[in-house]
Amino acid sequence: MSQIVIPIYFDYASTLCYVAWRIVGQLEPELGFTALWKGVPIALRNYLQKGGFVLVGSVPTKDGTSATIQPGSLLVINRSGSQIAEWTPTMAKINGPWDLTIFDQGDHAKVFVSNVLDGTVTRLDVSVDDDLIETDFGAWEGLTFGEAAERDPELHRRWLRDTSINPPDGESFDSVADRVRRAKARITNEHSGETVLVVSHVTPIKTMLRLALDAGQGILYRLHLDLASLSIAEFYPDGVASVRLVNQTAYL
Repeated sequence: MSQIVIPIYFDYASTLCYVAWRIVGQLEPELGFTALWKGVPIALRNYLQKGGFVLVGSVPTKDGTSATIQPGSLLVINRSGSQIAEWTPTMAKINGPWDLTIFDQGDHAKVFVSNVLDGTVTRLDVSVDDDLIETDFGAWEGLTFGEAAERDPELHRRWLRDTSINPPDGESFDSVADRVRRAKARITNEHSGETVLVVSHVTPIKTMLRLALDAGQGILYRLHLDLASLSIAEFYPDGVASVRLVNQTAYL
């Protein structure tokens, strides 16, 4: 049976919410709650979910009152409690504050967002695709660029010029390209004519843009992507593609 998950959040707009925040905070170890930061949601980490993610609503204020309220967003939190994505009002028909209901179906979920201010309901579909995870850097995982070069200088030099080279016990960029191609084909077949928000990491995003541009492997080493940046690529049924936007960060 599918599981219904209702995220719980409080703000500091009232004394009651403050008291509730303090009580739940004291029960964090027992209940698995995590306070993200003052003035915005408390997220319940649900380790039983196959996908291992939760959604929480955030309507931040500078002083905890409606006088300084800022545009809200929906945050996607992974198993370790880290924010991995954010939906803003410009990306989806949401305006906050919200009531959220998540229909959890394992590796994907249907999210129904009730916009309290105008009474509308927006449906957002979320899924986890392992073909879009970041490159497995093997023994270099967790090292800085310089530390990896110092550890394996010759291999590192070759790796920077040849996408078929694997890091020690890791994955080559060619292998990443193979799975990103699978993901691209699956997404375009299942969502033809639709707009799909893909939240991923640097190498898969660069590879998706490379596929859209029909470019060579060199683009992986020459294209820069900032954290939380937005890129847009359009893929058409006849195989034609168009890149509309690369590394947009104006909204940050």
